[in-house]
Amino acid sequence: IMSAKNIIKSSEEISDVLKKGKKLHSPLLTLFIRETPEHRDPSGRVAFIAAKRLGNAVWRNRSKRVLRAALRTSYVDYSGYDIILMAKKATQEAGSLEVSKEIVRLLTKCIRN
Repeated sequence: IMSAKNIIKSSEEISDVLKKGKKLHSPLLTLFIRETPEHRDPSGRVAFIAAKRLGNAVWRNRSKRVLRAALRTSYVDYSGYDIILMAKKATQEAGSLEVSKEIVRLLTKCIRN
């Protein structure tokens, strides 16, 4: 369940995941994943990014909405990990169900249950 405490907010923490995390690509999105450091809350945290170079604010906000809805419906347990979902050009045109399947596919590669 996504709540405000499960969102990565600081740019330092985001850049930490981007630099030290594992990077996985798909045609619809790029996923960065890193195990949560011991001193942090073990529940999973997530950030959604849509770069300015991909479009205007309307495009970026729609892409992030698709990513949020897709993660919500994926039902993958990512506790113990910090995750960044980065939109690509194809994210906006894709439905959240299609993006959800990609998220599940990428996360199951990384997360061992």
